[in-house]
Amino acid sequence: MEISFLFYVVQVAIILFGLYQLVISIFGFTPYRLEDRLPRNRFAVLIAAHNEEMVISNLVKSLLKSNYPRHLFDVFVVADNCTDSTAKVAEQAGAIVHVRSHHDRGKGYAIQWGLQKVYQAGHYDAVCFFDADNLVHPDFLAHMNSELTLGRKVIQGYVESKNPYDTWVSATFTIAFWLMHRLFQRPRIHLGLSGALAGTGMCISTGVLQGIGWRATSLTEDMEFSALALLAGYPTHFSPPAIVYDEKATGFWQSVRQRLRWARGKFDVAFNLAPEFARKFVRTRKLVYFDFLMLLLGPFILLLSFIYFSTLMIGSYFDFALTTPLSFTHLMSFLAFSQYLLSVAVLAADRRSWTAYLWSVLYPVFIYTWVPITLWALFTCKNKKWSHTLHRRSVSLEEVLKSA
Repeated sequence: MEISFLFYVVQVAIILFGLYQLVISIFGFTPYRLEDRLPRNRFAVLIAAHNEEMVISNLVKSLLKSNYPRHLFDVFVVADNCTDSTAKVAEQAGAIVHVRSHHDRGKGYAIQWGLQKVYQAGHYDAVCFFDADNLVHPDFLAHMNSELTLGRKVIQGYVESKNPYDTWVSATFTIAFWLMHRLFQRPRIHLGLSGALAGTGMCISTGVLQGIGWRATSLTEDMEFSALALLAGYPTHFSPPAIVYDEKATGFWQSVRQRLRWARGKFDVAFNLAPEFARKFVRTRKLVYFDFLMLLLGPFILLLSFIYFSTLMIGSYFDFALTTPLSFTHLMSFLAFSQYLLSVAVLAADRRSWTAYLWSVLYPVFIYTWVPITLWALFTCKNKKWSHTLHRRSVSLEEVLKSA
C-alpha cells in the first residue's frame, strides 16, 4: 500500500504539472500588438565574444544597419580570453572593443566585466545583449524602444534561427524555440506572469541592472538573472516583434554539450533560488512566483516522469503489477495528444513552410534525448566549467532575410 500511495502521489504531481502547462499554453495564440513610439531611449549593445572571428563582423554590421537613430546606440564587444582575431575583426566592423583576460571563464563573468565598461562610457537607458553568432533584425532596437517607453524593464526578444534546416539537429532545435515562444513566453505576457530571458536578444533597463547588480555568473546566466529580477519585482516581458537570429547547433554531440551546460545551470539556479520562490509564493499568494517556481522545477518533473514510466514498464515486463488507487492512463494519453496538436498549431499559427512539418516528425527524438542529458546534468551539476560552442555559419543579415 505504501508503494501504491507513492505512485499515486507521483501520478498526481505529473498530471497536475502537465495540465497546468497545457492551460497556460493555450493563451500563446492571443494576438500581440505593439505601437511604435518615437525614438527616445539610448542603448548600449553588449556582446560577449570568445574566439568568434568568423561571425562577429556580420553581427556588428547588422546592428549598425538598424532602423534606429545612430546617435542613440553604441555597440560594445568584450573579446573574452580570445586567442584569435575577434577583437580586431569586431573593431574593423565598427564596434567599441574591450579585451578581457581573466581566469574566471564564462559568459556571465564577461558580461559582468563588460557592463562596467559600458557604465564608464556614458549614460544609457538600457543595455541589449547578444551572442556573437547572432544577426539582429533592423527593427529590433525600435521595438525595444517602444517596450521601454511602455514601462517594461526586463525584455526578451524573439530568438529566430538563422540556419533552421541545415541538419535534423538544427531543425528540431529551431522547432523547440518556436514552441517555447508560443507555448511558454507568449502566454505569460497575456496573463501577467513572467517569461524568462533566453541568453540573447535581451534588453534590460540600466536602472534595473545597476539596482540589482549583475550577479548572474552561473552556466545559465539568463535564467539566473530572470529569477533575481523577478524576486526584485521585475518580471521578464516577451516582445515577439523584436527578432534576433541565432545559430543553432548542427551536430548532435554539439547540441548535447550545449544542452548539458544549460541543464547543469538550471539545476544550479533551482537549488539556489527555488526555496526563495516557494517562500515568496507562500507569503504573497501571487501566481507569478508559483509559475516561475514551476519553471525551476521543470527538470525535476522530467526526471520524475522518466523514473515513473520506466518503473511501470519494468514492472510490466517482469509481471509485477504496480497497482495504484486511480488510473490516469487516459488522462496521460490526452495530455500527450494535446501537446502534439499544440505543436502543429504553433507551426500553423507561425505560417511555417512544409519543410518544418517534415522535420517535426523527428522532434520527439530531440525531446527524448533531454532525459539522459538532464539525468547526467543532475549528477554533475557541480561542474561549472563553461563549454564554448563553436560558430562557423557566417551569413549576412541580407541572406537570412532573403531566405526567410
